[in-house]
Amino acid sequence: MGKKSRRGKKAAKGGSGSSSAPKNPPAPPKSAAASSAAPSSAGKVIVATWEEAVMEKLEHRKGITDEEFKSLMYLGQTALMVEDEVIQKTIEDTKGHDGKKAAYAAAIFPRIVEAGLAHVEALSKWPEPTRQLRFKVGDRVYARASQGMEAATVIKLWYREDGWPPSWSAPYQMKLEATGALIYAPADSSVWVSDSPDENEDDAEYNRIMSLGLVGSRDRSNVRGEPSQLHAACMSRQFGDLQELLRIPNPQYDPNIDFTVDGDTPLHIAVTFGRFLCAIVLLAAGADPRISNKKGLAAVSFAASREGHKMRMSDASASRFCGSTWELDATALLIARVADHMNA
Repeated sequence: MGKKSRRGKKAAKGGSGSSSAPKNPPAPPKSAAASSAAPSSAGKVIVATWEEAVMEKLEHRKGITDEEFKSLMYLGQTALMVEDEVIQKTIEDTKGHDGKKAAYAAAIFPRIVEAGLAHVEALSKWPEPTRQLRFKVGDRVYARASQGMEAATVIKLWYREDGWPPSWSAPYQMKLEATGALIYAPADSSVWVSDSPDENEDDAEYNRIMSLGLVGSRDRSNVRGEPSQLHAACMSRQFGDLQELLRIPNPQYDPNIDFTVDGDTPLHIAVTFGRFLCAIVLLAAGADPRISNKKGLAAVSFAASREGHKMRMSDASASRFCGSTWELDATALLIARVADHMNA
């Protein structure tokens, strides 16, 4: 395993509690950025001016190329996660109407953003996972604690703590036999909970988790410093990996405290490079678009000014990773709308 995986394991082990703790390990602290930097003052005016600018561009644009229109239709299809009949009908009606691309674009774009908002709301409920676990309540197991693998009993499945991000859910809560301390396992891996007292440092499930978002992701080289799995998953559009990572109760998978060397959250990456679906799942997981990076810029500020996109596009090596203009605009407006709701 590489250097990053080892560091990830260290952080993950710390999240599963210790035998000296008299009760459950404390919930990870709320966003460091949220407590140390006031939310951006960007408010309702951002939504109004951004939406107005996008629509004005659509209404006054005389020509939209086939490639641009194709990318808009693709974005419309991805937004159908919340079956939007208006989008579907618009897509179907565009066939054979090349001369009306601008009019159709103006009609479909707002519906795409609305569909994104609806999906943020639907996803934010984060129902209890349904996948089969290796152990059940009452099973005697060995759980990773401060003294290594200790005998414990499973007392709850899919455990949550107050103060956790809405997406987090631990597969097991356990009671240590020696001390009675309550701890949890962040994932169903023998690194954290096993039927054997022997430590397993090379568990296949653990290795799979630590590779999520990273496998085949060369895009992460465009994030300054060593990026997290969340950043890498956003860059490489690994939407499924991002969803799975955000379910793991470990500080390294909290989108509000996971920064690059520039202080960018994964949501900064999503709006900078136009990752519409990734922005949806991050917002549903509790990502705050008002948190500022080390330059004092919040994701919503990137959305309003498009500073992030301009910076990336000025770098030829990074520009090829940016989404289409439609996806950049839709992602920016989606984030601005959510920030507006938070400020209301």
